Amino acid sequence: MPLAALMAVSILCCHDIGAEPAPYDINGMQVRTGEISLYVTNSTGDTIRYFVVEQETAAVIFWAPTCGTINVVTGTQSKEVPYSSIPGYSAKSKIIFSWWRCIESPSGV
Repeated sequence: MPLAALMAVSILCCHDIGAEPAPYDINGMQVRTGEISLYVTNSTGDTIRYFVVEQETAAVIFWAPTCGTINVVTGTQSKEVPYSSIPGYSAKSKIIFSWWRCIESPSGV
């Protein structure tokens, strides 16, 4: 899919074991911490892609948003992201949740 526009939003959140989950809501994406997972709810009505990484790990890796088929949350879907799947995660980590929409170019270019 040709990429005409990309909207990316990053949310920095912390997880404290035993703490009340803190909801984060930006432009229709809700992210909530839990005991063993991050919970993502897409209320935008659009399909989004996301990437989650621990803050210090983010400083030493190179990544870029893609419009592939992994890490996808459709229209009004919710998804559980286990902390064990987050690169660099440990119990007191600060994590970065980035999400974006892929928009196909009308000209196909």
